[in-house]
Amino acid sequence: MKNKFIKLTRALLPALVGIALLSCDDEHVFQQLEQPVAENAASVKFIHTAVGPAGTNFTINYFGNDNVKYTPVAISTGLPVGFGIGGTFPASINYSSVLAGNQKMKVVIPATTTVPESLLLTQDLNLEAGKRYSNFLVGFPTYTNYTIADDFSVASNSTLCYVRFINAITNTPTAGYDLVVTKTVPATSTTPSVVKEVAKFSNIGYLAGSTAFIAMEPNLQTESIAYAVQLRTAGTTTVIASTTITPRSSRIYTFFSRGFVGGLSAGAPSTTVNVPAITFYTNR
Repeated sequence: MKNKFIKLTRALLPALVGIALLSCDDEHVFQQLEQPVAENAASVKFIHTAVGPAGTNFTINYFGNDNVKYTPVAISTGLPVGFGIGGTFPASINYSSVLAGNQKMKVVIPATTTVPESLLLTQDLNLEAGKRYSNFLVGFPTYTNYTIADDFSVASNSTLCYVRFINAITNTPTAGYDLVVTKTVPATSTTPSVVKEVAKFSNIGYLAGSTAFIAMEPNLQTESIAYAVQLRTAGTTTVIASTTITPRSSRIYTFFSRGFVGGLSAGAPSTTVNVPAITFYTNR
């Protein structure tokens, strides 16, 4: 009877998660239902932040032990499709289920109609069953995997959201960058508009700073305010890159920067290609 119950639970959970996601979008308080993971597996999100040689970017796929593919399964013109710089896999709040233990993880640049598949790097990835991880492809001109634990235990207050910042710009200035998140509260009939700083990370160098999530004030249920997210020169108000986020209570987000200071295209500086950028993904 116990085995039957476990099998039934595993069969029903994906359907329940799907129903929950359809009925609870980012405009509402999110009630988390944990994505079921096999007992011998870990959950990994893959993030591509690596600028290509001389600024010529590439897509990637990840393969583990026994050549198991963990990233995009799409095929185009008979060839496998990877995901590009700035991309994450899986998308949305999902993670890939990866066998726990030591994975000899390969990062492969998929073949095109004119260029054969090539191996970018092979690196050990040590995973604990039941844990979540973010795995960043980083570096320039050589590449490596940067893996961090996604510890949700700090997200104990369901009225708040939680954020962190990973700086993956290899030629970051010595002083690092500041990441500042602000919320502009609209004026009312009795009060003026107010700009509130709701989160700040200071002097963050390349792959430096804390990987832990910190609490941040989200939108109220009645609000849909897009917060300004700015990557700044450390200690100044000079904006290097920016984006927006409409955060919701109980969500968990990772901001990450990528690119190359001064830009890079065909081996030369550029004002438009591979310039520093800031974006985010949703962990939960």
